[in-house]
Amino acid sequence: MPRQRRIVFGLAALALLVGLSACQKLPTQTLGGSLLRAEKPTSLDSIPVEYGNLVSVTTGGANANEAQLWFEQADKTIVLVRMNFVAGALGDTVVYIPRR
Repeated sequence: MPRQRRIVFGLAALALLVGLSACQKLPTQTLGGSLLRAEKPTSLDSIPVEYGNLVSVTTGGANANEAQLWFEQADKTIVLVRMNFVAGALGDTVVYIPRR
């Protein structure tokens, strides 16, 4: 292997090691230990007006039949509701995300 290539690979490995040593684990919070609040929906066949104004719809990720509905309440709290549009029903958990 030519000397220049060894130097480049050595510097790349050194940069990788320096970068990895600077990494820190981010703090994680579970739903139970954070300010997030999860509740059972009051109705599984309609969306209560109390959830606020619909601001976004995103895909459900792993479940292709699911969408996530994002609402904003008057106090700026974000409300997340999952919906299975094939079954035509809301998910069994509503998540409230307060804003400061």
